[in-house]
Amino acid sequence: MAGIFDNKIVIAFDGPDGSGKTSAIQHIKKELENLHANPMFQLPRPIKVYSEHALKSSIQGQAFYELMEGGHLSDDLIGVGALFNWGYHVQNVIPAILDQYDVVLIDRFRPSFLAYQIFADKHVFIEDIFERFLHREKELGVTPDYFYLRSSVERSDGLLRAREKASGEQLSYHETKPASYKRDLLRGFDEFFFTDRYNFAKKSTIIDLDKEENGTQPNLEDFHELVFEKFLNEYVDQLCSNVRASFRESHAKNYKNTFTRRLITPMTDSDVRGGETAIPTKD
Repeated sequence: MAGIFDNKIVIAFDGPDGSGKTSAIQHIKKELENLHANPMFQLPRPIKVYSEHALKSSIQGQAFYELMEGGHLSDDLIGVGALFNWGYHVQNVIPAILDQYDVVLIDRFRPSFLAYQIFADKHVFIEDIFERFLHREKELGVTPDYFYLRSSVERSDGLLRAREKASGEQLSYHETKPASYKRDLLRGFDEFFFTDRYNFAKKSTIIDLDKEENGTQPNLEDFHELVFEKFLNEYVDQLCSNVRASFRESHAKNYKNTFTRRLITPMTDSDVRGGETAIPTKD
């Protein structure tokens, strides 16, 4: 059975708080939307990119996220609410917009659920339901590709503190958790990406940021270039092919519609001669 995501570029970016997922998505979106200006790629039109945080993509999801970040929900409610809101996103929100965009970038998805709800918050009671969701999504063909931005607790905490100092923005509910909690998170992400139990994606790109930076101070510009280069290496051929194909299909459809209208609409004399009488009259 053909999957809903077949031949589409739908990618979920995941990793711990402070790994750089959100800024990486924003950078990729900006670069892709400007890619048609580069003659090397020979694109007939701009690339259309949709990006959204999976939990904030609907009215109920946004309300849930605000309640969670405000500390108004119990841990059990957070676990169940996150599971079903993510399910709604991938089964309803994304399929509804797939034909309008060339690339869909999701900020957080199933790996975050496993890491936060099951490994860090110890909601083992929901693990069976979680696995059922994964298998059902595989059957429906709504499993995205993944980019895993792996970042150690020390690296992530350093970036979070730097962001807080630079922007004055307070840390979120999960960002203030102790180091032991964050180590459990990392184990959860690793469990998803380095075993076959949960990950049914056709393609997963893993970027170990500690190894890539090799002990140097993280640099935002270098980080963005690294992630975008990895993205292009994996998807540029498919992306360019899809854009050119959709452009040809669009033009063919427009031509067909125009031709059909001409067939069913009676032509007047002025249509034939641009305003002049088509059939000469006798004096």
